Amino acid sequence: MNPKIKKVVYRYNGDPRQDESVLDWEGSLPMPLVGQILKMHGKEWKVAIIDEDLVMARQKAIPIYRVFLTDKL
Repeated sequence: MNPKIKKVVYRYNGDPRQDESVLDWEGSLPMPLVGQILKMHGKEWKVAIIDEDLVMARQKAIPIYRVFLTDKL
């Protein structure tokens, strides 16, 4: 298992029904910063909070980054 693997979960305006998960197998997906503006799905979103959790998979810890986005710029 690649030691750089991570999962990023984007949550739009606090709505868990619209969570978007991205599994980054290569560890090449850049992590956003709090306050950064991202353009996703044709709209601008501001990064409000980033939380990090770990999940165990095949005896390895995989980081999960929960990126909370808001359209209130």
